[in-house]
Amino acid sequence: MSGNPLLKPKKNTLESISNVFFVIALVLTVGYFSLAVIAVRQKQGQYKDLYRRGMITKQDFEYRMEDTTYLRMMLHPQDIIPFEKYFGSR
Repeated sequence: MSGNPLLKPKKNTLESISNVFFVIALVLTVGYFSLAVIAVRQKQGQYKDLYRRGMITKQDFEYRMEDTTYLRMMLHPQDIIPFEKYFGSR
């Protein structure tokens, strides 16, 4: 005889709220990392284009490509979103 699903004990309200906040935080984190990946690839594409056109040297190109790592973009979000453009200078 299997248990009736309607008779299962209800979840604690605090636990439910906690789960909702966890899911929201997870979605925001994944979105932020996705934004950083897109920004890094866009920047690297710009640098490749400049190098192909001969506007920057190979050494400068390698330095810039190294400078646009994912970790650096995570730690410096102003490189992803130009805050001054949207919010003005502080």
